[in-house]
Amino acid sequence: MCFSSSPLHAAEFCVKLLTERTIPMKYIDLHVHSTYSDGTNTPAELVALANTSGLSAIALTDHDTIDGIRFAQAAAASLTTETPLRIIPGVELSAA
Repeated sequence: MCFSSSPLHAAEFCVKLLTERTIPMKYIDLHVHSTYSDGTNTPAELVALANTSGLSAIALTDHDTIDGIRFAQAAAASLTTETPLRIIPGVELSAA
């Protein structure tokens, strides 16, 4: 979301900021699975991969469990990077 106190309309202000590159582009992944469901990496490994890939946030959304979230949060808290990696807690629920 972009807010502006500028006389420009908020959408125009956002476009202006992005095209002039006065704010950095950040990328996130909102659908990540760990070994707590059908993923191939542990929560800590996912945090390390996201960090080295330059992501600013990931949502850990394992199937029917939130058990890995605390491990992802702990791994993100231990990173020594200038910009912290944000962990967004999530869950993918099965429906029959």
